[in-house]
Amino acid sequence: MIPTTFAKPNVRSQMAFLKRDTLWESEKPYKLGYEPIGDAIPRTNHKYVVQPVDVSDVRQAHQKFTLDRNGFEYHHLRSELKYEDFFDNDKIASVYLKELRELVKTVCMAKQAVPLDAEIRRRHADFPTSTGEEYQFAQPSFLTHIDVTLDGTRRIIQKLYPTVSEEILKSRIECVTVWKPLVGPVQDWPLAVCDAMTLDDADVVPADVVYQKVATENYLIHHNVNQKWYYMDRQEDHEALLFKAADSDAGRTARCAHGSFNIGNSTGMRESIDVRIIVMHADIEYPQAGKWAF
Repeated sequence: MIPTTFAKPNVRSQMAFLKRDTLWESEKPYKLGYEPIGDAIPRTNHKYVVQPVDVSDVRQAHQKFTLDRNGFEYHHLRSELKYEDFFDNDKIASVYLKELRELVKTVCMAKQAVPLDAEIRRRHADFPTSTGEEYQFAQPSFLTHIDVTLDGTRRIIQKLYPTVSEEILKSRIECVTVWKPLVGPVQDWPLAVCDAMTLDDADVVPADVVYQKVATENYLIHHNVNQKWYYMDRQEDHEALLFKAADSDAGRTARCAHGSFNIGNSTGMRESIDVRIIVMHADIEYPQAGKWAF
């Protein structure tokens, strides 16, 4: 049960959304994950707009949120890693990713779960204002989005399991992200998620994300007053948020949009870790997974 201590009914803030523009009728939104050489192509063609949003606290909500209905849910996860261990990639790989693999397999009742990447985010004091230089760590995601499309998930599986991907793709597949604070309680730029039941298909726009060695596809989001956004007030480091990007089962809700927002009374700089995980349900013998990108 999620405690209600310190809970707030909602927060009035702002979030960034893809601007409604006729450009998207002829051009797909894209972003390069590297600095292009010369001026031949801009790093991104994104146009966004900042909109006021009411973000409600899940601790005060009367409904139970689930991955398959709302696209997200919360779980208690007490990692064996201490704070300083999360800055050691070997310890993340050997301990934390294994913890997440077991958690996600259990929650999703899946046969296999493969973590793709782990991103440490430590907010810079100047965020969201750009300093003109690269930050040492990834920053909170101000632009609302969904991590990957279903087609993008299929392509990742084909790279992970080239010899058995055809068999895997005959069964249900999912992509789930696990997000948790490194330090709690979070009182600075928390993560908000949109109830997938309130997300209109017309407001979901496919976009390309291109790196030097691989390209993938995600979704950007248009603002709609019917969207309902949630966060966990004062989220602790043992309170993990699971949210879904893709699900091949048409009868299950997927596509959980998310983004960070300024809560207005920032205390400390938000530090968190998020891990995307491919979830598979095929009842087969899974070989060693290959690398999908880097």
